[in-house]
Amino acid sequence: LQSAASFDQQARSLYTHQKFTEAIPFFQQAAQGYQAAGNSIQQALSLSNLSLAHQQLGQWNEATQAIEQSLSILKSIPETTPGRSLAVAQVLDIQGSLFLARGKTTQALTTWEQATKIYQQEGKKDRALMSQINQAKALQNMGLYRRAIELLDQSLALKSRGNVETLRAALQKTPASMAMTTALRTLGESLRVVGDFPQAASALERSLAIATELKAPDAIALTQLSLGNTYRAQGFS
Repeated sequence: LQSAASFDQQARSLYTHQKFTEAIPFFQQAAQGYQAAGNSIQQALSLSNLSLAHQQLGQWNEATQAIEQSLSILKSIPETTPGRSLAVAQVLDIQGSLFLARGKTTQALTTWEQATKIYQQEGKKDRALMSQINQAKALQNMGLYRRAIELLDQSLALKSRGNVETLRAALQKTPASMAMTTALRTLGESLRVVGDFPQAASALERSLAIATELKAPDAIALTQLSLGNTYRAQGFS
């Protein structure tokens, strides 16, 4: 008999290869297996991943049902149970994506704020940063670019960006991680929209340098596109 962990592994592999339809039954079997084994936390996580697969296919009702079931299971687990808090944060992260995709931007923002708080309490800096990036994207969707900039400045400890030279010096100290390259790209895009082209270019150039260092082709392509748009906007201003 195949174990829940084995179903989970197959589901994740299919999901990673963008075979979302094929991943769904494996996530379902993993959740059932974990339930039978009495592992409620892993059951909830499998259901949240099931929600993600449904989201990728635009199956909103199924995605909502899976995420609500996941949160309901986690609520029934005592708060002191090891691993529960992190699981809650991960599920809230996925619920935030669902809210944003459905146009419920305010709910997405609130949900990501809750997730960030838990990650910070658990000392998960990169995950907290990714949740803050998601918050910034929700703020961008609401047209609140200056609030997105303030949030990212705070997250990246760029309290006083000052002039371009000050920003460049501060950016050189940022660690190279995927979360950082995404955060700097999001900051750069917000700065471009409010017309601060030199600082936008600085943030994007550092984002590109990190993406190049990490050999991340998707991040490199996205940042190059954003940088091109910024240089073009700067030329026209």
